[in-house]
Amino acid sequence: DLHLSIRRQRQMCIRDSNRDGKTYKWVKLNDGKIWMAENLNRNIPDSYCYDNKENNCHRYGRLYTWEAAKKACPFGWHLPSDTEWEKLRTIYRGYKLAYKALIFGGDAKFAALLGGKRINDGEFYYLGENGYYWSVRESVAGNAWFYDFDKAYGKVVSYDNSKTNALSCRCVKD
Repeated sequence: DLHLSIRRQRQMCIRDSNRDGKTYKWVKLNDGKIWMAENLNRNIPDSYCYDNKENNCHRYGRLYTWEAAKKACPFGWHLPSDTEWEKLRTIYRGYKLAYKALIFGGDAKFAALLGGKRINDGEFYYLGENGYYWSVRESVAGNAWFYDFDKAYGKVVSYDNSKTNALSCRCVKD
């Protein structure tokens, strides 16, 4: 039924009407949580388009410093914890199988994008090669954890990185 299909499509999007009016797709994954199914693209201080080109923001979303990422999620959503990322990777059966399921075109419809990163000196790296996604968990002073969708190795791995570098952001429903 066409009306049911339209209603279902509407239910699979969130509108950030209180801030920028953008609509974001979401998906309920096998971990039981509702995750954004596209990268956040809210223009706030300390967020960037790859190579400072607006068309990259339209395709890959913005890149955020860790502090900006913590503030960027819409009301009722949050930056994922390390536990949420780990559970997601475990449920999708580890480093390599999780990559296949969660990458753009994968079965999970999470659609991770390889949006690269911006380091704090203003240089951009790895567009189309790596998708780096912040976790809310801090590491040593000045660093925080992130999850790397690494095309060359075909897996999802976690590392810590300087909080002043800018990475992609996905949000999870509270």
